[in-house]
Formats: sequence, structure tokens, C-alpha cells
Amino acid sequence: MSDSKRQEPRGLPIPIPDADSCPPRFAKMIDGLLLGDALSAKQQAELDAALRGQQGVKAYYDRAMLAERMLSGGPEALFDPSPAQLTRLESSVLDRVEVEAKQRAVTEKAKSRTGVFGWIAGLVAVGAAVLITLPMVLKESKPQPTFSARLEPAEFQARGAPAKHGKLVGLRVFCIDKQSTPPVRELVADAAQASTSAKVTSSVPSCSLRATLRFAYTNRSELSKLFLVGVDAASRPLWYAPVPPGHESIDVVKGVDKALPRAVRLAVNHKPGLMRVYAVFSKKALISKDVRAAITKLKKGSATSQTLLSIDDTEQRSLLLKLVR
Repeated sequence: MSDSKRQEPRGLPIPIPDADSCPPRFAKMIDGLLLGDALSAKQQAELDAALRGQQGVKAYYDRAMLAERMLSGGPEALFDPSPAQLTRLESSVLDRVEVEAKQRAVTEKAKSRTGVFGWIAGLVAVGAAVLITLPMVLKESKPQPTFSARLEPAEFQARGAPAKHGKLVGLRVFCIDKQSTPPVRELVADAAQASTSAKVTSSVPSCSLRATLRFAYTNRSELSKLFLVGVDAASRPLWYAPVPPGHESIDVVKGVDKALPRAVRLAVNHKPGLMRVYAVFSKKALISKDVRAAITKLKKGSATSQTLLSIDDTEQRSLLLKLVR
């Protein structure tokens, strides 16, 4: 099949050849980084060595970093290190300098005053080497553009379920499941979800209860507040933003595909079945009491068909999804 006819799979991250050959042990480490877990110094050293010597590990890592960049800054950030990646690099560099300093201190402890000055000069040299190497590391970690990465920004616009007041706002939901391939998928609404009365169970995107949800919003309106809440088939509210015990809408800015910091582990307080995520934008902050009242007005189970919560002066988007074991 020619390159022009090859179909790129939907979802993120963009597949990279040989990524599936990554040993499970290193894949688990890399998935942990994507979910915000910290590696021990020993694990980090082992992963660094594997990234230098094993193509499968490097391909899997590059794929995970693409997903992290997308979640951190949207499509425009695909070719720039994410804040989390920069933090890990900074920590690694500082740890390396500290280790070098301690080793030199032990070696030079018994030497003369001149030797001490030599140690200081050596430490300065290490720092200089780090400053030279870090930009190279960042440059080398930047993946080459692929067909999917060259898509126009319009391809990445918010695609939540239609809503009367949602023309200037958007919601994107990502399912992160390290046991799936790819480990990050965007949950996209099917066209059938536009109908409030259609039976859309078969077309609803699904996510495993072992997974984690991440969210991104688009805001081209003048509204600066966002309340994000899930409602399951039993009309139970699932509070996402603000994070309890917070009870007021969070501040948001204008922009496209702005990632929210909240990561929701579905194994906690979630049940199998249909649920809907509502993104409610407003000029003035809403409080959880207002949102709960709007949810109470829904008939039991109707959240699966109601794309809007009954809250005045808001612009909303929502997405129906199915949680599975």
C-alpha cells in the first residue's frame, strides 16, 4: 500500500514504529510518568540507559511524550517539551550535578588548598556541560512531524456533543489506559448524540474503569468561569472541577485546547454504565449548590439524553460516554 493511501489511526498518541516492542517493565515506567508518578533514582537511571540503547523503548517514550505534550498545550505544543518533561529534565540534571559534586568532594577532601580550587573548577565544568547538553537533549527529544501532526489546527477543534449555547466553548475528554494501545484516546461524540431522544448506546465512546480521564477546554467567549461535573445513570454528581472540597467554578482563559490539571481515576467513585460530562461556562462563578440543583431537576437516567443542565446565563458542552470494566 502506498504512503498516500495509508490510513492513519484515530486517537493519540501518534503511532511510532517499534513502540510495541518496548519491554513491559520499561513501558510501565513510561506510563507512570504520563500519569504523574515519580521514578526512583535507580529506575530513572535504568530508563535513561534503555532510552539510549533500545529503539523500542525510545519509540514508546516518544509516543508517550507526544500524548503528554498534547494534554499540556494542545496541538500547537506537539513539538515543544511539556512542563512536566522540563521538570523531570531539570531534576535529573540537578541530581547529576549533586552526585558529581559529592564524588569530587570525597576524592579531594584530603588534598591541599590547591586541590580544593581544582574541585571547584571541575564542578563549574560540570555545570557548563549541563547547560550545553540540556538544549541538545530537548532538541533531540523533539519528534519529526508525521502526517497526523501536520493536520491543520481546525482538525483539533472541540468536538463535544452539540448544545444550544456551545458555539464559543468546547470540551475534549481523553481516556488514559496504560493497558490499551494506544494508551491515550480521545473520546469523541458520534453524530447520533446530537439527538436528545435517539438511542445512542452503540455509538457512545467507552473507557475502562481502570483508566484515568483528562480534560481540555476551548473558550472563545467572554466567559471566565468553568464548572466541570459528571452525572451517571443514577443522576449522581461526580465533581471534577472544582476539586472537592472546593465548591466554586474555576478560572479559565481564552484559548483552544487548554488542558485542565485534574486527572480523574475512574476506579474511585465511578460505576460501570453510561454517564455524561458537562462543561458549564459562566461569567460569574457557580457554586456546587446551583449545579446540584440543576442535576436534581433531571429525571433519573435522563443525563444520558440531556445535553444541557438547566442553569441560566451559561454556555455549555457535554459528552456522553460509557464506563466499562
